[in-house]
Amino acid sequence: WAPTNVGSYAVTGTVNDVNWQGSADGSLVVSKANQVLSNFLPTNGSVFLATDIVGLSAAASSGLAVSFATNNGPGLITGLTNLSFTAGGEVSVVASQTGDGNWNPAAEQTNIYTVMSYADVSIASAHGTTIPMTGVYTMLVGTVFTSQVQTPDTQGTTQYVCAGWTATENLDPAGGVGTQAVVTVNGTGALTWRWTTNYWLGATAEDHGLVVGGNGWAGLGVTTQIVAVADAYYRFTNWTGAVESSVNPLDVLMDGPKTLMAHFAANWTTNQPTPEWWMAQYGLTNFETDVLLDADGDGVPTGNEWTMNTDPTNALSFLYAARYDVAYGANCYDVVSTNTEPPYDVYTQIVCDVIGQLLAWPCATDRVYDVEFDATFPLGGWAPAPGLTNLGCADGWLSLTNALSPDALKMYRLKVRAP
Repeated sequence: WAPTNVGSYAVTGTVNDVNWQGSADGSLVVSKANQVLSNFLPTNGSVFLATDIVGLSAAASSGLAVSFATNNGPGLITGLTNLSFTAGGEVSVVASQTGDGNWNPAAEQTNIYTVMSYADVSIASAHGTTIPMTGVYTMLVGTVFTSQVQTPDTQGTTQYVCAGWTATENLDPAGGVGTQAVVTVNGTGALTWRWTTNYWLGATAEDHGLVVGGNGWAGLGVTTQIVAVADAYYRFTNWTGAVESSVNPLDVLMDGPKTLMAHFAANWTTNQPTPEWWMAQYGLTNFETDVLLDADGDGVPTGNEWTMNTDPTNALSFLYAARYDVAYGANCYDVVSTNTEPPYDVYTQIVCDVIGQLLAWPCATDRVYDVEFDATFPLGGWAPAPGLTNLGCADGWLSLTNALSPDALKMYRLKVRAP
């Protein structure tokens, strides 16, 4: 017989031998036995998803049942051995066996598990194209993801330029510059791309000048300066377009797309209005004096040669009637005559009706001409010749015929003017 439980037992010892006999009484004390835990599963350091349900198991050398409890982290044990998770993080599970009447408690064992949870991460951008596209993505906590954006985003006369990005809590880092973000997910969060706005400033020049500045992008709220530069012998007059102004240089506040044009005008002499550029092309640059002089000695002052659009340095270039003659019609007849003494010679002559006066002169294609007449004497009653006013020049030569009238002999003159 042997005792199977802890306790104190009375024991009698008896010697039964041929040569010896005897007996003695005593006590036998049985103490609690030690036990150990083994095969604690899942093993320490295992990794799970937050959606997993894990079965726990362990063995006690006593054969007694092992119990489990969490002492740290988002873990929950149900049904004695079913481990589930309420979030991501680290979960500590303690396996224990508290012993009984015959067994001492076993030393506890602790396994630590890593729990991977999911988080919703949104990517937002008001402009441009992002990689990945804007939207909400479900990612494992701890994931490191990369987001990129294409910049600039040009829409007509408005341009959006990436100015970096920001991230909410649970995303690390909280923001950055550039067009690429490398972010660690620690929980639900949002990444937002930031943008600045540029507007197009178009600045053009009318003939006879140019504009310095403009024709580029400028930031919203920025004041930028443009300068109108006139060609030689011209002057700036004004801006038209988004800003109406005669200020030069001009400061333009970019609160939207803007287009402007610079306008210029020729400088003219004041004593006899003549454009300086026209005089300068003939080497006459002492403008106020030269305009009154006759540089080529043809009897026409320089200012008048501008009106005629003739060469003020060529004595043969001025407005004049190159041809004045009678004009004959198609009604012609033969006139036969002879001399009055023998031998009598006969002469035949073709005579045509005179239908008008022929007037011709060299002309300029950018001038308008009028023909005037005066039938009085002394002269002083000049009047436009009917049908011979506002005459344009197509090829550098004008030739005109007017109808005869019953009036007395007329005097004619040419007048010229700019259109």
